[in-house]
Amino acid sequence: MRGSRRRDVVVGTMLLVLGAVGTWRIWDWEVAGEHLALFDHPLQRLAAADQHRILDEAATAVTWAATPELIPILAVLAAIPWFFRTRCRDPLLFAGAVVLASASVTALKVLVARTRPPTTFMVDGADHSFSFPSGHTCLFATAALVLAWLLTRGRTRGPRLLAFVVAALASGTVAASRIYLGYHWLTDVCASLGIAVALLGAVMLTDAVLPRGAPTPGPSRRRGRARPARHGQAVAD
Repeated sequence: MRGSRRRDVVVGTMLLVLGAVGTWRIWDWEVAGEHLALFDHPLQRLAAADQHRILDEAATAVTWAATPELIPILAVLAAIPWFFRTRCRDPLLFAGAVVLASASVTALKVLVARTRPPTTFMVDGADHSFSFPSGHTCLFATAALVLAWLLTRGRTRGPRLLAFVVAALASGTVAASRIYLGYHWLTDVCASLGIAVALLGAVMLTDAVLPRGAPTPGPSRRRGRARPARHGQAVAD
């Protein structure tokens, strides 16, 4: 196994474990009402007190762009031409991670069955569905982080760092918008980010473990037999 693939195995395993364990611990804190969960209600009250029309519209636009029902569809639609153009597994890893994130969110919402913040905090109408984890945050962060890694894999440190900083800031913005608009607790969005990190690790680990296909050979060149030239030089037939 080459050094880069060995590194991806180590880093991918670490991210998978840290993301999964972190999500489980946040769930445990939410149930027990301790540690990070102690900030759930104060932060929600603070967000409700600072709501402003311009901020409401900006946060609504951000959360609309991260609609969890739309992201898996867009990921699959983007992966299809990507795959047929490149014939590599990157689009399959991307779409698979987003679809798995959607399935994980759906399963955890039913399993945890946590109620959302009071409807009086909600800016854009009441939502009585389950709260933990945040689908907007989880699916957007998964798509952003996995894309950042796939598109900069093998490049120098600068572009990779920039891509992950942009992905992290964008994901944090989506998470903050869900708290600000009154639809999620702090622990909801933090657990969602943990799931996204775990899925990024799973993608890195899968890509490193699976064998890579042989490069596509270039077009064969027809070689003609040499024939004597007029001045005694050989030329291709």
